[in-house]
Amino acid sequence: MNTRGVTLIELLVAMMIIGVLVTIAYPGYQHCMHQSRRGEAINQLLALQLRQEAYRVEQGQYSVSLSDLGPASDEHYRYALQESAAGYQLTAEAKAHSPQREDSGCQRLTLDGDEQRWPASCWP
Repeated sequence: MNTRGVTLIELLVAMMIIGVLVTIAYPGYQHCMHQSRRGEAINQLLALQLRQEAYRVEQGQYSVSLSDLGPASDEHYRYALQESAAGYQLTAEAKAHSPQREDSGCQRLTLDGDEQRWPASCWP
């Protein structure tokens, strides 16, 4: 009787190949996830900027409270509004429990009334 099956050596080789592929692919996957979440935060900041400008048209001045601009929530970022020389400054900062804390150099995104964006390398 001739039975065919997978030997332990073949199984270990297959597992090693899968392990190497996962080790190579995972950092690229993490980078794409960071970029995607950062893009969502940038979109939220731009939406807040539009609401801030609409508020100015209606009220004659910029809002000093984020709650005046409507909801700004995100699982990965905390949003803030501050007064500045440009009129206002919007900030998105990665939350402590979020994987975005590992998005090197881009944990804090800022946009002001003059459309200055910091850090520039994190914005498209």
